[in-house]
Amino acid sequence: MRLLRRFDEGTVATLLMAGMLLVMSAQVTSRYVFNSPLAWTEEALRYMYVWMVFLGGSAGFSDRGHIAMTVFSDMLPPRRGL
Repeated sequence: MRLLRRFDEGTVATLLMAGMLLVMSAQVTSRYVFNSPLAWTEEALRYMYVWMVFLGGSAGFSDRGHIAMTVFSDMLPPRRGL
């Protein structure tokens, strides 16, 4: 909880993405260079991805930054008062 008070959701999601990049790089290096893959990286990446998606969605919702499909609503005439 203290971490979320200090940082907003978007910052934490960005830090999780940077962590995912580091863990994925360690996995690729250990698998192809040392021929001995690390056992914990896939599960760690899965959990980091889930948390990144939820925190990023929360940040997008609070900033009203979600994607909107406005193709059909833009073709409609302007709305008049009820």
